[in-house]
Amino acid sequence: MVRGSRAAAAREHGEGARALALFLALAFTCLAALLLLGACREGGSWQLGTAAGDAGQERPLAAVLPAPPRGAGAVHVVRLTARGDRYAFEPSEIRIRPGDVVRFVHTDHQPESVAFDLGRAPEGGAELLRAQGAAGAPLLTDPGAFFDVHFRDAPEGTYPFFSIPHGEFGMQGAVVVARTEAAASP
Repeated sequence: MVRGSRAAAAREHGEGARALALFLALAFTCLAALLLLGACREGGSWQLGTAAGDAGQERPLAAVLPAPPRGAGAVHVVRLTARGDRYAFEPSEIRIRPGDVVRFVHTDHQPESVAFDLGRAPEGGAELLRAQGAAGAPLLTDPGAFFDVHFRDAPEGTYPFFSIPHGEFGMQGAVVVARTEAAASP
């Protein structure tokens, strides 16, 4: 009987340790989420938000998106779209100037996220994106949800990006940063 009691006590101790480990993992995840949301405040490197119109009404995207952040250049919208089994960025390539903002807007119910390919960014560009947390952006789950990536003092060149869940299906794009007017599009 004593041997059985010790075995039961050891089992209970093991279950308690697993429960504690699970609790700590959950607490760490919640803390990380809160820290991430804190980085999303206006004036931060990237901003998460929603662009919800009146319930049930179709409205032009420009009518429901907030104004660009103060001090930012032009805001260029890239839509994350899904039509059947075709996932795409629209437009897939966008030309901007240093100081501009690229706003990624989710338009579907399929969860999406965007990551920049830091290994293919221009020299100094990876540091710019990494400092913003734009190497892997938040998961967008609701239509109208968006996040901004600021290209303040961005080195000229091409910044490739891709969808984390759908990149292998061709959902890829690029931001081209150029200082000259002829190379940048409005």
